[in-house]
Amino acid sequence: MLEKKGRIFYLDQKLICALMFFAGMNIFAKHVYCIFFAFAILILSQKEIKFDKSCAVLFLFSFFYGLFYDLQSLDVMGAVRRFAFPMCYVIGYNFILRDDETLRNSKKIEYNIILPIIMFALGAFTYYFINFILNFGNTNRNGIDVWSGEIMSATGQAMLASLGVAIFIALLFSDYKLRIKLLSMMGLVIVFLYNLILAGRTLLFLALILTVVCFLYKMKHSDSEHKVSIFFVVLFVVLILYLAYMENWFGIQDMVHNSNLWNRFDELELTEDSRNERKQLYLKNLFSFPWGGNGLRDLVGGYAHDIFLDCYSDAGIITVFLLLAFIVVSISKTLEFVLTTQINYSVKLIVLSVNIATIICFFVEPIFQGMPWLFSAYCFTQGIIMKSLNFVKKV
Repeated sequence: MLEKKGRIFYLDQKLICALMFFAGMNIFAKHVYCIFFAFAILILSQKEIKFDKSCAVLFLFSFFYGLFYDLQSLDVMGAVRRFAFPMCYVIGYNFILRDDETLRNSKKIEYNIILPIIMFALGAFTYYFINFILNFGNTNRNGIDVWSGEIMSATGQAMLASLGVAIFIALLFSDYKLRIKLLSMMGLVIVFLYNLILAGRTLLFLALILTVVCFLYKMKHSDSEHKVSIFFVVLFVVLILYLAYMENWFGIQDMVHNSNLWNRFDELELTEDSRNERKQLYLKNLFSFPWGGNGLRDLVGGYAHDIFLDCYSDAGIITVFLLLAFIVVSISKTLEFVLTTQINYSVKLIVLSVNIATIICFFVEPIFQGMPWLFSAYCFTQGIIMKSLNFVKKV
């Protein structure tokens, strides 16, 4: 090891956390290289690297994705980049619970689980915030991207805040200190201020779903006395927000009504009909292109906005079955993690919130072509979850 025992993190863990932050931030548009560097640090710092069946599935997934999609277009580097997914899983799987001292320290276990997940999410949120500053006052939904200097789609920018929203809402319902919750509220304000320009409906949907889930989970894990106080606190906050909007405090109502987000709700029905029709066309022509190669997307004329259908279009039936197997197992393990009584409530809440947000995003945006960093973050989180469950089963 690179540091003495007794500290929360070893030096290699700190470096990996920093690199995962930069990966989420997609610094200089090189998020994959941050993952490669993090994997190299793991290899150099650990005497033994452990793997499991999910890692093997992800490795095969990356192999077949590159074989059926990237190499057909002679994109060798694209095929190499696919292996960032199993690398992220291995990094997460080997990040925590390394020694006897760690296993005896519940606080160290807690930090080892949630901090690396939060760092990846905060990296993406920082990217979102920088773009907000760069495009402040812009009236166009599609703004300038800080790394490329070119126009970046509004949906792509909005998705950068998805994990941040999940973290911030979970922290509001956690057992952590008030200052953490105040910082989370500030984060949510930043998210929704920029979203008035981006007009990302998914972020609103995510926030609503996650607030309900976190509230119910908090109520489930509280005694009767605390349930009453929690209910009235939430009710009070809702009433304040309602009054602020209806009475136009600080010009909130004017700001919302004059925003791209407000205007975009008029397009909701037309846009959703278009996406549903496209998915139906994907399903109708599914067996015309069983080996991928992007033929299905070319035929339909756009992305399905569904991780499985888009993967099928790119890389075919073998690849999508491997993806399905990984995600199904990951969901089952996440539920097992959340239901265990041997892990801190706040840790479980954060993991639950992040996973729900990620799965929702999988079915509203093109992931592998538009935002592969999100699947990298998912793989990293699942590696941490799987290793944590293996530990819980032993104690």
